[in-house]
Amino acid sequence: MPRAALAGDEQELEIARARVDAGQYDEAAVRFARLLDPAAPTCPPGADISADGCRLLDPVVIQKARAYYAIALVARGQRDLASQQLELVLKDNPQFTPSPAIYPQTVIEIFYEVRGRLAEELAAQARAKADAERAKLEGDRRRADARRRYLTELERLASEEVRIEERSRLVASIPFGVGQVQNDNVGLGAFFAVTEGGLGVTAITLALLYEDLAAKGRAAIRTPASGGEVCDATCRDDLLTQVDALQTANHVTMGLFAVAVVAGIVEAHIAFEPATPVVQKRKLPPRPRDLSPTLGITGVPGAPDAFGAGVRVRF
Repeated sequence: MPRAALAGDEQELEIARARVDAGQYDEAAVRFARLLDPAAPTCPPGADISADGCRLLDPVVIQKARAYYAIALVARGQRDLASQQLELVLKDNPQFTPSPAIYPQTVIEIFYEVRGRLAEELAAQARAKADAERAKLEGDRRRADARRRYLTELERLASEEVRIEERSRLVASIPFGVGQVQNDNVGLGAFFAVTEGGLGVTAITLALLYEDLAAKGRAAIRTPASGGEVCDATCRDDLLTQVDALQTANHVTMGLFAVAVVAGIVEAHIAFEPATPVVQKRKLPPRPRDLSPTLGITGVPGAPDAFGAGVRVRF
């Protein structure tokens, strides 16, 4: 929002100060009292000059007016009133120091007396100001951290897309770890795949060895008249023992294979979820280089401590 122009304040100060420079201390004191009177009307915004003076609004101009007012008061012998004005100047601006080129020695002496009297109060004021500035810096830092965390989280969320993946009971019934892989348990799926595959290959190998040995056994126990080799009782017992061992091993391996297949399918159905969210990455546009709170870029509505920019013009 525009504020009232304060061009009239500077003009009013110059008129009163000119009276001090001219040694017209009585007139200057009257006009300064008017300029600093809270009950007086405010100065006009334009170039018009009030006849008797008007109330100043600009803090910087008010500080200058009090200092010059003290010169006029000291010249009139009103040291106490001058001390009051210098005290107000110091409370508004503890760093103020009167220049010997402008202020009379008497005014400077009164100023240092006032400053000595207010030393503790001014020191406490300086500490309070420093604490306020530190608190403001800390608050700015926390807000900047909050904005940075918010932006980072916003980018993370924007870079991920959640898709619902439908799963199938039919796929869960496939052995060799397929159901476990569908359930995103790749490690367990690999275990069932290796176990079932190993048992299946072993069972097939044993079955082939059994059939081959059984065929050799049948050929070996034939009589010579039938074209077979002669095999005595001991030979036949050894062949039968080997055939029985291979058959037993084949049956045991096939049983273990069936147990592993059933266990894998049952586990896949127990851990089965009809649908599951799947996170997919997506590319974001590059972040602008000037995306910084110090540049006055407006934040996202609803963000913590959203920020903006404003412009104020004074005349």
